[in-house]
Amino acid sequence: MLLFGPRQTGKSTLCRQVFADLPQARQLLYSLDNPADLLDLESDQRLIGRQVDGLLGHLRERVYVWIDEIQRLPSLLDGLQYLIDQDQIVLLACGSSARKMRQQATNWLPGRVHREHLPPLTWHEAGLAQAPERLNKHLLWGFLPGIVSQNDIDRRGDTIE
Repeated sequence: MLLFGPRQTGKSTLCRQVFADLPQARQLLYSLDNPADLLDLESDQRLIGRQVDGLLGHLRERVYVWIDEIQRLPSLLDGLQYLIDQDQIVLLACGSSARKMRQQATNWLPGRVHREHLPPLTWHEAGLAQAPERLNKHLLWGFLPGIVSQNDIDRRGDTIE
């Protein structure tokens, strides 16, 4: 699955919760916000395949691969396609800029994974159905979960930046 949406909508939190329920011995996690992961994969895009091979050698089951901030290195999807086609991995990749990936010649893994979008909170999720008088506040600050849950006005500005 490829999961996209605006910053701070909870994509990474959702993925982390999904992976918490999976066997740790069968997981490979990469955060392309982490300069070390980004540099490792930029310089050696076959790294994931070798790590998958290492796990498969003694597991004999598919490996769960999660890549956070995939838009930073969309060329990874080419190598991941092979691993998916060989039934070696289950992929979960998330990012905040599908637009950036559309501008490049990105392999969207058609027919192999689902693309989903995680939008900001809805009217009901933000609590406006019960308190419509808060609409002006939400129009000013937006509907991102981290901002909606922040009661301190001064901290909202910090969250947006």
